[in-house]
Amino acid sequence: ITSRSEIVGVVFVDLNGNNKFDRGEEAITDVLIILDGTEKVKTDRGGQYLFRKLSPGEHFLEIDLKTLPTKYIPKVPLKKKVAVEKGVTFFYNVPLRATVQSQ
Repeated sequence: ITSRSEIVGVVFVDLNGNNKFDRGEEAITDVLIILDGTEKVKTDRGGQYLFRKLSPGEHFLEIDLKTLPTKYIPKVPLKKKVAVEKGVTFFYNVPLRATVQSQ
């Protein structure tokens, strides 16, 4: 038996402002998430991304701002340091909010 360490999350429009992915909120597809500056995945139709079989220790997640729809900005940092423990799944969701349109 091998224990797996993973980082998983969802990119979504946080309509009610609670930073949780709730029923009725829009998942965002094709957002590029970068792990440790090299490994890249895009969010799927459900807005989810997953990095599997990670070594324990510090890792760095980065959200590619250019792949987000221009009408939204993240409510979390674009870069995040995470400490992954052996056999543990680390959850890092990316709630988005609408940008303010200037007139």
